[in-house]
Amino acid sequence: MAETYRWTRTFSEGGTFSDDLGSLGIWVGPKAGTARRTQGQKEDYVLRRLLIAWKRRGSLRLPLTVHASDQAAPDFLLQDAGGCRGLEVTEAGAEAHQRRMTGMAREERETWLVSEDGWTPSHIVQQLRAAIRSKVKALDAGKYSRPCELAVYNNTEDALDDETVKCVKEPGLLGRFEAVHLVDCDGNRVYADVLGDVPERIDISADYDVDLARWTLDQIDFMRRGKLDRLDVDNLIEELDALGRRDRRELRSRLIDLFAHVLKWQFQPQRRSGSWVSTIENSCDEVAGLVEDSPSLRRLLHPSGDLVGKAFVSARSRAIRETGLSPESFPDACPWDEELERACEERGEADPLHELRQR
Repeated sequence: MAETYRWTRTFSEGGTFSDDLGSLGIWVGPKAGTARRTQGQKEDYVLRRLLIAWKRRGSLRLPLTVHASDQAAPDFLLQDAGGCRGLEVTEAGAEAHQRRMTGMAREERETWLVSEDGWTPSHIVQQLRAAIRSKVKALDAGKYSRPCELAVYNNTEDALDDETVKCVKEPGLLGRFEAVHLVDCDGNRVYADVLGDVPERIDISADYDVDLARWTLDQIDFMRRGKLDRLDVDNLIEELDALGRRDRRELRSRLIDLFAHVLKWQFQPQRRSGSWVSTIENSCDEVAGLVEDSPSLRRLLHPSGDLVGKAFVSARSRAIRETGLSPESFPDACPWDEELERACEERGEADPLHELRQR
């Protein structure tokens, strides 16, 4: 078993699975160029989709700790309540096809399949078998400690279908790896235990951790049709919570802009202009728009509140940088309270927070 790791990650429970997964394996680099994909990126890409598929079919045992091997084999070590097992990752695809794909990417040309490619379903099966056979040979030679599973990324000329997958099984491949799984070329389908009695196709194309936009449309459709049992409750809760936090972050960002403009207006009177007035008014309108859409945000506009205080500190730092004035020129805390409001009225100026609270 490997002793050094590229990374280690623990998946605690279903409710935190997406957070624990994060951006792991969400992307791989291009086939050519300075940002060319690494072997580790490809392995993480396959692992991400396999974990999502296992969770979707209910076979992911949590908590689960995953170690990504640095140099030793297999590529991953998975440890759960059932013990520790290895996971080796490989890809299937003829070398000539891979060279052609890499050349196309290097020249930034579209890849087209032509009749000379020699593609047939049996050709795809042969490539998948060859990839599995190579790893079975390594397993028999003692390269991987058992128990160990194998994940094969389909990098052949075409996507998989159920009939093709059924043909992959052959006697010489059986009884070595605990299970062999296929991850299709677009990353949207996983075939679990393809050498077992009944390979299982798991469609993850609309999963929250694969395609957020499609997942959202599916959740809306389930709710409209009353299919509440199909809702992804854990991730819906997470998204709704994030929505509330997003509005708070947006309000804070808009207040920072507004306060910075007002500070510069107040402490650089020689630079006042009509366009600056418009800028301040636009900032007020943007904050007011947020509050109109979410009226509960209005309570956060009190001068002594935490959000206003933090926004003012950030705006003060920005004003110091942009004006070149000394820090002593600006108040340490948000000055827009009732006393300032009266002072502003006497000078014919507006207290920005008061105006916003009245909208």
